[in-house]
Amino acid sequence: MASICILISAFLYGISPILAKIAYASGVTPLTLLSVRATAGAALTWCGLLVTRGAGPPAAGLLLPLAVLGVTVVPLQVFGYFYALTILPASSASVIVNTTPVHVAWMSRLLLGEALRPFDVGILAVIVSGATLVAGQTPQAGHVAGMAALGVSTLGSAFYLVAQRRVVRDAHPLGVLAIILPCSAAVYWTAGLLAGQLDLAIGPPASWRSAAPPSPRRSPPCSCSRRCATSPQPVRPCWACWNR
Repeated sequence: MASICILISAFLYGISPILAKIAYASGVTPLTLLSVRATAGAALTWCGLLVTRGAGPPAAGLLLPLAVLGVTVVPLQVFGYFYALTILPASSASVIVNTTPVHVAWMSRLLLGEALRPFDVGILAVIVSGATLVAGQTPQAGHVAGMAALGVSTLGSAFYLVAQRRVVRDAHPLGVLAIILPCSAAVYWTAGLLAGQLDLAIGPPASWRSAAPPSPRRSPPCSCSRRCATSPQPVRPCWACWNR
């Protein structure tokens, strides 16, 4: 069951940047996307918490640490990633941000005292080499804002994973998300309102709109009763002609 959950998580994580790119093409801002995303995630998490046997809210002593993570580290690292997607290709951003295990390794060593095995060092070297190659081949790699946002996102994600291991090791995952997601949603909504970046009038992507057939022209209104019957062009009858 654990393997199936991991595969599902990897698949959803993989299509997430693609769906974000489609949303951006429709004129959605990152803060709008994250506000709706976190709100929907919080609602689904609480529904799952209510129907899942054995799951429950975390202990009272964990509420404050989880709330702090939910309003600081989590929004920062998630926003950094989704902001980078507005600048960099989805494939490149996804590969570069997956250098997170490298930072998890040294943070775990520093904060948790966990040792690295030679095999782990080899795997981390391969990850760094692959990410460096992808970054070098990315046309927008010179965009400082995008790469800096990915750096912040990667460091924040690594710290979040290490903090979870230390703080909420025995808490149920649904209980953890039930606190973190609403706190993050509140941050996104507040930031979006303050920045004027919230717009829920979502339409189809621009590429779809350009491919759509043009809407038919409306017939001009009728100006006289005779014109309704004699005009060579189709017209919309006036009220008097319509009721003849």
